Amino acid sequence: MILTIALFLPAFPAMRHPVSSSPLGPGPMPVGFQAVHQYDFSRTFLNDHDPVTGRANTGERARPVQTLVWYPATGPGKAMRYGDYLQLTGSELHFTRSAEQARAAADALIQGEYVAESGAEQARQELLGAMRARRDAPALKGRFPVVIYVPSISAPAAENADLCEYLASHGYIVLASPSVGPRSREMPNTLEGAETGAADIGFLIA
Repeated sequence: MILTIALFLPAFPAMRHPVSSSPLGPGPMPVGFQAVHQYDFSRTFLNDHDPVTGRANTGERARPVQTLVWYPATGPGKAMRYGDYLQLTGSELHFTRSAEQARAAADALIQGEYVAESGAEQARQELLGAMRARRDAPALKGRFPVVIYVPSISAPAAENADLCEYLASHGYIVLASPSVGPRSREMPNTLEGAETGAADIGFLIA
């Protein structure tokens, strides 16, 4: 069984929900987490040439789909903090970036949008906030229903990480990918944007 949850929430700057502030108690299962970088080769994301510079695009042109997976787990893994989820924004579209390049891109976004809105002290506390998931924890064997979480327009896949963790702790596998436009990071509020998001859901189901 596959469920799709589409919540129209504010985008990235409002993504402030560390698990310590959640009124929901955890389920009985430990939560594992993985980030999977994969391409939808049935769709093109980059044109032959960059429309701004005119230079030829020599890298992968297929649509990147950063897929976050929460699942019932059995054992230990690296404990996730809230800031770890935000760091994933550094590799949303650029899977070949080095760890340093991805971290620099994520830090720039966090400082420019998240910290600027929250304030330095509140942001520091929340970025260090402990989450339920453990990265790359061994998966619990068995069959589980799948939930596909659809973030709000232009939001990252981990927009509602605490909800995704909560569902996984109750025996669901949860998938989410960023809300990315047809040809750029920003998702347009248009029919083409809606069709692009629907195609991303179809890719995750497949």
